[in-house]
Amino acid sequence: MKDWQINFLYKIIVFILFFFSPIIVLKLLNNFDFYIQNYIILYFFQIIILTFSYFLYEFRLRLYFSKTIKKIMNKNSKFNLNNSTYRNFFGFDSFSTFEYFFNEEIDKLFNKITELEYNYNLLDKNKSEKLNFQEEQTNKLINKITKDNNLILKKDFLLDAFLQVFDALENSNISYDMFFDEISFYLTKYFDIKELIIYKNSSKGFKIFSQLSNENKISEEILNKIKNVEGGIFVHTDYNYNSGYNFIINLKNYYIHHGVIFININDTEYLENELLFKLTKAIIQGFTHMLNNLYFVKQLNLKLKNKDKKIEELNLKLKDTENNLELQLDEVSNMYEEIVTLYKIGKEIGKIYNKKELEEKIIELSLDIIEAEFGLIYYYEHNNIKISSIVNVEDSKLKAELKLLSRMENIFFFIKNSDKEVIVNNVSILPNFSLLPSTLRKKLKNFLEVPLFNGKKIIGGIILFNKETEFSAANVSFLTSLANQISIAVQNIDFLNKEIERRKEEEQLKIASQIQAGLFPQEMPKPKNGDFYGINIPAKAVGGDYYDLIQINENIVIGIVADVSGKGIPASLLMSMLKTTFKMSITKLNEFSPEKILSLLNDYLITENLNGKFVTAVCFKIDTEKQEIELSNAGHDPVLHYDSKNNTILEYQAGGTVLGFLEETFEKEIIKYNKDDVFLLYTDGVVEARSLNNDFFEFERLYDSIKKYHQLNAKALIENLMFDIKKFTNGNKQNDDITILAIKGL
Repeated sequence: MKDWQINFLYKIIVFILFFFSPIIVLKLLNNFDFYIQNYIILYFFQIIILTFSYFLYEFRLRLYFSKTIKKIMNKNSKFNLNNSTYRNFFGFDSFSTFEYFFNEEIDKLFNKITELEYNYNLLDKNKSEKLNFQEEQTNKLINKITKDNNLILKKDFLLDAFLQVFDALENSNISYDMFFDEISFYLTKYFDIKELIIYKNSSKGFKIFSQLSNENKISEEILNKIKNVEGGIFVHTDYNYNSGYNFIINLKNYYIHHGVIFININDTEYLENELLFKLTKAIIQGFTHMLNNLYFVKQLNLKLKNKDKKIEELNLKLKDTENNLELQLDEVSNMYEEIVTLYKIGKEIGKIYNKKELEEKIIELSLDIIEAEFGLIYYYEHNNIKISSIVNVEDSKLKAELKLLSRMENIFFFIKNSDKEVIVNNVSILPNFSLLPSTLRKKLKNFLEVPLFNGKKIIGGIILFNKETEFSAANVSFLTSLANQISIAVQNIDFLNKEIERRKEEEQLKIASQIQAGLFPQEMPKPKNGDFYGINIPAKAVGGDYYDLIQINENIVIGIVADVSGKGIPASLLMSMLKTTFKMSITKLNEFSPEKILSLLNDYLITENLNGKFVTAVCFKIDTEKQEIELSNAGHDPVLHYDSKNNTILEYQAGGTVLGFLEETFEKEIIKYNKDDVFLLYTDGVVEARSLNNDFFEFERLYDSIKKYHQLNAKALIENLMFDIKKFTNGNKQNDDITILAIKGL
């Protein structure tokens, strides 16, 4: 049954009960006739009241239902709902019908609202995602436009820089050197430069023209490699990696190389962006072409300037010649007297063997004959000037200022560049005259300078100052002849002194060699069951290699092989100190352990302050009865042990660092050996012996020789090993001392 039918049946039953209930009550009351009339009246009014109430209730309920339907329809219209299935009231239970209908419609409404809300949220979400996507695309577009604008601005900056330089070149007289300033200015202006260094190429090599960095200089190797390649820009190349600069400009066009610019740029877009990079490269090529033009202009100006200078010099010489023609007659008359004087001077020079005395004598005679006030002699030493003698100057201040003239190129370098004498009869015309000290500016009037030769090479010069009249051609001729004589005399004196010194040194080295030879063992130790032999061949008269052997008893021998850094007398002196300390450690301190002996030597050498020198050494103690050897190494080549049973060679190098350098604790190795085993101790002159092809003897050849001669006694083994070394070097010069010590078990 439906709900409304059940409710309707329920109402009928209630009505029946309501109708018959009074009758039942009256029945129970015995006076049925009396109450029946009252009951009917009462029941009738009751039915009227109930009926009125019911209809009033129905009216109000239907009115409310109609209003509700209207509201629902408005909602349907608002949310675009199509629902026209509204039913009218029927039956007696209108409230139940209304409740059922109302709940049903409300459920429909809220289900639809929920659905619409979900759809609305979905649409809102899609709309938000779409807006976010559009916003992201818009931002990307804005960034691209901004980047393109920045690119255009940077491109405009580069073009503007190039145009400004080009305009400056057209509208002003910019020189070749000034152009490098322009490059430096515009590079720092239009690029975000972190570091910059400009190298300008010249005949004397590369010079730093401009530097905005505290970094170390670029190596000559990198500069020369870049110089040999075509010009352009280098980015992400080995040149960038090796130099530490991310942007290198090589200013080279055709055969002209102007220089190299090294830059570290913070804004790498100029390097990464293809358009900017191509534009930058084109502008740099334009700069290089401009530099070429300026270079040719500079060369042309130099040639013109040199021509003007030569014309000026010729005019001066012509003027001097005209003036000197008037004096030549007097000078010719004096020539005979000067020739006689030169002959006398030549005889006196031959009797003088002191260089200083000879120089002063020559200048004194020159001043007397030419009638100049004072003079000097100077020599070139390693592109510097050394004034040897100044004559006829008593004023100490004037003498000090004359020595300063060695720094004035206009006086001392004329003859070196022109290979001939120089006459300046008016000192004030010199380019650097204003730079002279005040005393000299007042004192100097004129001077004559002639070169001193050693063969065809100019080694110095003679200068005479302040002649009352002008210096003449006859004065030049006389002083030149005198200079030739003094050049020969000085060469003879120098040769004589060098020869004396050489012979003294040879004699000293011969004595030193004899003394050093006495420092090595004069006899080999002869313990039981042991055979010893050692040699030393210095590279020079004396050397820095050292070996020593001290026999303690019939079974025990303590020895050392050492190599002092360097060669010659200093190394030999250090070697003699080492021998004394080694012997004292054993004989006076009774120290027999190799590692402790090395520690004592190291402590002593450290206290002696060797100024960078050091010693490598290997010390050993051998007991021929136990057939045992103790080894300790101080930075020396490994000790080689030929194992006769296995026909193999073993290496031992336990110990520590070199002697005389750091405080060190040394270690040792204890090795058992067999009869016919061989131990070889040596210095690096053995393995580093060189052939004519500059190949080293090396360990492999040394191993082969030991295996080839291991059956011989110690002396024969070393003699045959030295034969192999001499055969390998084939007469090539010995570059290092050679020391070898062989020990063989018997």
